[in-house]
Amino acid sequence: MLEVLSDFAAGIVLVSWLAAGWMCWRGWKRLPRLASDGPTGPHPPLSVIVPARNEAMALPRSIPSLIGQAYPDLEVIVLDDRSTDGTDQVLQSFAGMSPRLQMIRIEALPEGWLGKTHALWMGSKRARGDWLLFTDGDVIFHPECLKIAVAYAETRQVDHLVVIPRVDAEGFWEPILVSCFGLLFGLALRPWQATDPRSSAFIGIGAFNLIRRSAYQAIGTHSALASAVVDDLELGRRVKQAGLRQAAVRGEEQVRVRWQVGLSGVVSGLEKNAFAGMGYSPVRAATTILTLAALGILPFVAALLGPTRYLWGAAACAVCALQAAHARRAVLPVWSALLHPLAIAVLIYAIGRSTFLALRRGSVEWRGTSYPLASLRRRLDSSLASSRH
Repeated sequence: MLEVLSDFAAGIVLVSWLAAGWMCWRGWKRLPRLASDGPTGPHPPLSVIVPARNEAMALPRSIPSLIGQAYPDLEVIVLDDRSTDGTDQVLQSFAGMSPRLQMIRIEALPEGWLGKTHALWMGSKRARGDWLLFTDGDVIFHPECLKIAVAYAETRQVDHLVVIPRVDAEGFWEPILVSCFGLLFGLALRPWQATDPRSSAFIGIGAFNLIRRSAYQAIGTHSALASAVVDDLELGRRVKQAGLRQAAVRGEEQVRVRWQVGLSGVVSGLEKNAFAGMGYSPVRAATTILTLAALGILPFVAALLGPTRYLWGAAACAVCALQAAHARRAVLPVWSALLHPLAIAVLIYAIGRSTFLALRRGSVEWRGTSYPLASLRRRLDSSLASSRH
């Protein structure tokens, strides 16, 4: 009886991963690449809005890549959001370097806002562009990137364009975790379906959310996202729900970012987003943890110790094959696929830690600011209710 149950469970896991692989293979083929030989016009006014809180280490690389863009009608607005690490001094070193660059210092955070969403909103109020690009302070851009991206959106009449960046990963832990998280991110969001108005799939990425001003105003600007912890995805969700045209493209050659630094950086970075991504629901967090364990760890353990090892071994091989294919597409080391269960274990820990800390503290804490959990839950419920009407 035990062997029958083991075979049945292994079969379900194997079929699940084979189905996921088929979906990803078809999806990746449909996802276009933002190529240097794409269209390069027209060039309506573009405003790039960069929130920066304690980004003194990253800005010396990211700002030159923005003000050096080949885009003809461009302004770059950097919001120094109450930084304490010398970000203001770094920005002052760029003063006078380019008329494209504007710098705004934010001294206080109004009630009801998160720091990042408030900074993005403040930047959008200063912006004059017909297009707005919301990006992060650690993103590096190819000199032709913005010219190609806006031309892509204009020629295809897209209202919201997301460029999926290349994620730089160094050391031992970063390739493993970045590759695993990227695969799960793709499976959960299906970015290749975001452009289909019949699909519920939507996409948003903090590194590159390019949106028409008219579309941005139609979704209520960031004032409608004031308390959205995962603000990039929420913006994408609202664009899709508003019936506006959304698209995602691969941009490994045009945009690059280092997600987090090392194991501790990944775990710390997920502290803010993981529980928020579960809708602040402990039940959903627990369900996600159990699902990840069943699909990402159990096949490997059962292949070594279970009563029916061969079918479990096939499931483990399917996991590794899909992870390796994703790593290759994402320009990450293929060897990282062999350590998929280790990456899953870290993600499970990060989700559990994020949930535990938020519930214990009664708040979500990020970059020196504490946001009450009860308030975040109320605003999330209100936001979801209003978006349904």
